Amino acid sequence: MEGSDVELDLQRSVQAVLRELSTPATTLQSNQGMWRWSLHKKVDRDPAKSPVLVRILLRELEKAEGEDHQHVLIPLLHTLMYVLTKATGVPEELYQRSYTLCTRLLTLPAPYCTVALDCAVQLKTETAVPGTLYQRMVIAEQNLRSELYPYQERVLLFVDPELVSASVCSALLLEIQAAQEQQSPEACMRHVVAHALQAALGEACHIGAVHRKLQASSRRILEHYFHAVVAAVEQVSVGEASEGQAAGHLQRLEEIYRSLLGPAEVARARCAAHTLQKTCHAHLLPHSALTVLFYNLRKQESQKFCLTPRLSLQLYYIPVLAPQDPTASRQPELGDLATFLGRADPWYQSTVNTLCPAIHKLAEMPPCLDTSQTVDPFILDAITYYVRMGTQPIYFQIYRVKIFSDLSQEPTEDIFLTELKMKIHEPKPPKEGASPRRRGAAESLGAELSLCYQKALLSHRHQEVAISLRATGLVLKAIPASDTEVLGFPHCPPVAASAMDHMCLNVSVAEVVKSCHLAGRSFSMATNTFRTSSIQVQSQDHRPLMLWLDKDNQRTFKDVVRFEVDPCPEPCSRSQRSKTPWPNPEEQKAMEQTETTSKPLQMPINTYSGIVQ
Repeated sequence: MEGSDVELDLQRSVQAVLRELSTPATTLQSNQGMWRWSLHKKVDRDPAKSPVLVRILLRELEKAEGEDHQHVLIPLLHTLMYVLTKATGVPEELYQRSYTLCTRLLTLPAPYCTVALDCAVQLKTETAVPGTLYQRMVIAEQNLRSELYPYQERVLLFVDPELVSASVCSALLLEIQAAQEQQSPEACMRHVVAHALQAALGEACHIGAVHRKLQASSRRILEHYFHAVVAAVEQVSVGEASEGQAAGHLQRLEEIYRSLLGPAEVARARCAAHTLQKTCHAHLLPHSALTVLFYNLRKQESQKFCLTPRLSLQLYYIPVLAPQDPTASRQPELGDLATFLGRADPWYQSTVNTLCPAIHKLAEMPPCLDTSQTVDPFILDAITYYVRMGTQPIYFQIYRVKIFSDLSQEPTEDIFLTELKMKIHEPKPPKEGASPRRRGAAESLGAELSLCYQKALLSHRHQEVAISLRATGLVLKAIPASDTEVLGFPHCPPVAASAMDHMCLNVSVAEVVKSCHLAGRSFSMATNTFRTSSIQVQSQDHRPLMLWLDKDNQRTFKDVVRFEVDPCPEPCSRSQRSKTPWPNPEEQKAMEQTETTSKPLQMPINTYSGIVQ
């Protein structure tokens, strides 16, 4: 394919990605999210196209900056950095243009300036010592031992067995096994050595001969060259890299290159880049248990500080819909968490949420039995891209609920992330608006509840509200249903409202409204909505309540007479010690005050940009 044809083909692919961002589909389609993957695969299969794609992406970024199309800036930046991390042979002029562009984007509001700053730091590192980003990525992902760069990554896949079908699990395991067979530790070390030499020496590197020599080398010799290359790259002070240090780094890599090839003459050849897959482990996890697992980990860490002092825990969320019934008329819908993340981050919506139909479609395809061919694992590639580039977290408040079945006994404690639903078992409620035939029929519907809650105000002032009403149900949502849903704040600016939407509870109460008229008494149903940071609900007429946490059938509580919901505090050893009796009442009172003002526990879920207003 000629140069003009290559550029035209890549330009069409980039435009397709941008069109998908500008005109999002109302429903999930099986072809969504494929353009980004196919664009990266074109460069992976032919690394010589990387400089052309970098030039196209820079052109689109400069155009978006000039025309104020901010919604495409972050996707283009992530695509650019993904290509530059694995590319070799990109002219220094393109690196300089990329760095200058990122510094100009620092004047934009968050999250654009945050992502631009992260990209600028990586570009400065790569410009000072070419090949650093790729080398560190492979060492961390493939858990290669190196004293100079001791960081390692583990990707744990927690799969909900109630949602993920056996065919999807089988397809994912096949992709993981195929990737592990293709990427042995020896193969990964060869990639690191070859990439570092080509990135530093450029066209002077006979990469075909390098690959042949590395392929024929023993494990001991291969490890020797691997550690020599890592030392040459990591020992350069990136922050203060002078011309002398850069020259010394280049000289050391030239010595490694000559030592590897020897005096024999070899022909130049193109460098074949390889896609590295992360080390993945799949685990079955009961529905909605990730929040509980995160809470328990933080609790153990607080009691034994030496447990995870060197662990950086990153959480990622990939929704998977249950297999759709072919006879169903309605399209499957994403859950509250995935919907909110898709609204907050358009690139997450385009690359993660759109995987739902594609995953089921690919899982139903017959597996490729030809082991001689290299299979492109779409599901694993999509997960790898998300884990590599999704570095901006969105924090979600975890809520604690105290459940009383008997007011004279200690409550049961649990936590939830998205929703708490309360309902009262009604054998057969009367029709709405109908007059009751006997006295007290309206009173039999629902239960008399007393609600005491802290009203959520933009000024963050404390305003306690206490009301009594008859209701048939109540729903606490920690995540809003839509961007325009600003309950309780009719005059609130959209930006200010959306910033606090997922940091307070949206309460909906199904209230029984009684009315008297000439024909007698009747009742109707009304929905009251308000926002709160904490709430206490108690049944006044001793009718039992039933609670349902995070839509999980295994986390239901029956015969409840009272429950209290507030932000879950950060687990700490002091709160554990406070349960023991204190000899001094003043010390106990001071500790209780400390607990009430403790930092709330928030669960971070990584996205590509964070919340885009």
